[in-house]
Amino acid sequence: MSLMLAFLIFCGIGVVSSMTEYTKADAEYEKLREVVRKAEETREGTRAGGQSSIEVLDDRGDQSNGSSRGNIGGQDNADGENDSKDQDNKKASTDEQKASPGYPFVSENQAEINQAMFENLRSINEDICGWIRIDGTEIDYPVMHGETNHTYLRTSYTGAYSIAGSIFMDAANMPDFSDLHTILYGHNMADGTMFKGLYHYQDWAFWEQHPYIVIDLPDRRLVYEVFSAYTTVYWDTMYDEQYEAGPDQLDFLQRLLAASEHQVDVPLQEDDRVITLSTCNGGTGTEYRYVVQAVLRQTLP
Repeated sequence: MSLMLAFLIFCGIGVVSSMTEYTKADAEYEKLREVVRKAEETREGTRAGGQSSIEVLDDRGDQSNGSSRGNIGGQDNADGENDSKDQDNKKASTDEQKASPGYPFVSENQAEINQAMFENLRSINEDICGWIRIDGTEIDYPVMHGETNHTYLRTSYTGAYSIAGSIFMDAANMPDFSDLHTILYGHNMADGTMFKGLYHYQDWAFWEQHPYIVIDLPDRRLVYEVFSAYTTVYWDTMYDEQYEAGPDQLDFLQRLLAASEHQVDVPLQEDDRVITLSTCNGGTGTEYRYVVQAVLRQTLP
């Protein structure tokens, strides 16, 4: 696919939408969130009264090397309208844990919760490969993995047309998030839904309070730490690059870190797995993209 063709397709040139369509689209996702909430009732119940069955963890957990993928030929993101492993594996003290804002709580029965949740989700659509949440934003959505990067561009999880489309993984990525670099795309909706919330990371105060991205899978929870956020263009080679664990991967991660609007002291290693969340920057038809990138810190079974 040529870069220009990819640009035209993913920018959705000529699409005019109304706030009514936005509201209708998000209402569909609210129905699906109810499915997730029901599966999480046990976890919510154990939180009540500050029970000790909920803990805040601060070790990096297991990070197995993911399979690599080759270049995908100028694939772009779905823009919107308007738009070292830690060998010590030490746990922080309770006070240190509490001092780390925004860190997700973890239930003792997280694996059981996720299993029940995905049994329900996949009975609705087998293409649901994960669920992404970012505290302090509207980002609370299923992650779709379609046959191509067109599949969920203007299609909701129901399979019906939707102006807001879906949050979807690059078709070339492994749906279990095992690649060293996984890319997720989402529209930048004018009403604040889909990936519009990524723009909060332009505000350093927000970043400090919400440094983590949580992705639930059928058998585990992945916790990522944001290390870079910046504006780029749809032809950035970052969208195509994927390395095996080693010096090239570390160089790649350091380049992403250096591009960030806000510089953070986040250690990166040559076998780290990262995600890129990508959305449109500016109005429909522009070449600019806004990306937030995060490194896997924990795998919680």
